[in-house]
Amino acid sequence: MALYKFDAGELRRVERRTMTDLKIRERGDLQPLLMHQIDVVSPGTLVISEEFSGWIGSLRRIDLLGIDPDGTLVVFELKRTEDGGHMDLQGIRYAAMASLLSFKEVVGVYAAHLAKHQPGEEAESLLREHLEPGSDAEVAAKVRIVLVSGDFGPEITTTVLWLRACSLDIRCVRLVPYEDGGSIYLDAQQIIPIPEVADYLLKLREKEERNEVARQGERDFTRFIVCHSGGRTVPLPKRRAMLEIIRTLVSQGHSPDELQQVFQMNRFLVAEGMLQSEEEFAGKRVLTVRDDLPVAFNSRRYFTSEDQLIHFGGKTYVFSNQWGSKTRDAMKRIFDRYPQSGITVEEVS
Repeated sequence: MALYKFDAGELRRVERRTMTDLKIRERGDLQPLLMHQIDVVSPGTLVISEEFSGWIGSLRRIDLLGIDPDGTLVVFELKRTEDGGHMDLQGIRYAAMASLLSFKEVVGVYAAHLAKHQPGEEAESLLREHLEPGSDAEVAAKVRIVLVSGDFGPEITTTVLWLRACSLDIRCVRLVPYEDGGSIYLDAQQIIPIPEVADYLLKLREKEERNEVARQGERDFTRFIVCHSGGRTVPLPKRRAMLEIIRTLVSQGHSPDELQQVFQMNRFLVAEGMLQSEEEFAGKRVLTVRDDLPVAFNSRRYFTSEDQLIHFGGKTYVFSNQWGSKTRDAMKRIFDRYPQSGITVEEVS
């Protein structure tokens, strides 16, 4: 759509330009302007960092990092191009990394930002003032992504729509510059989701979440007694039963690398050294066992207490605690692969 100036009884078209034509820079112009006026693209958000790069072993930087009053972290990726480049992929990567931040780490990030831009201000008190009561415990429980660009190509818009259908909160804000009589105007429009239907989509998602909660009431809470040469366990939830089975097989000489072959998904992460705590493990270069690829370690998805870490061949492994409806199938595959292990399970309703 074109922009017109209502002038003396006539509509005069205002020329649309590109940020490249106007020599508007991402880091030199857009980033500092939006850092101080983030409401232009994300009302109610507090910027807590620019060029954030607090990742071990990575030089990648988040253009702007913010936080909403409910504790949701907001990753802003900025481009001045007309197609958005690969900003959707960058935003996803940064959101995954940001999801690992604790409240204490967020306070430290904001403190460093204030020291540079508002020296003398106290980070934690300002942060708590911004957050809704009790939401400090929810910091980084959710992360959303805001992509800001001169325009977006079909590859990005298609990807964003699909990610939103998968319940990822990702948005596209288009910044269109216009020039008139030597003055530059910037039209900021959220194009995904369209603001007029955003409330409807939110209510639809809330309904789906309520339905999911109802389905959770029908979940299988069967417990398992694991029997092996060391005796019988007490009734265990399925995730703990799987850990007991795996630890028993490792004690019999089967390596986690070998056991991973039983599973279709990555179930183990590994780091070099005989590590003794979650903190030591998180401080190392962590790899997937199946693909031998570096990965951002999310401790909430693995057994990580001192007595749950698995040591084998001078390395430390953590085992997934994410087990759903296919737990019995996984157990059957294990027992079929290792019939001489002497491990059996008894179900307890």
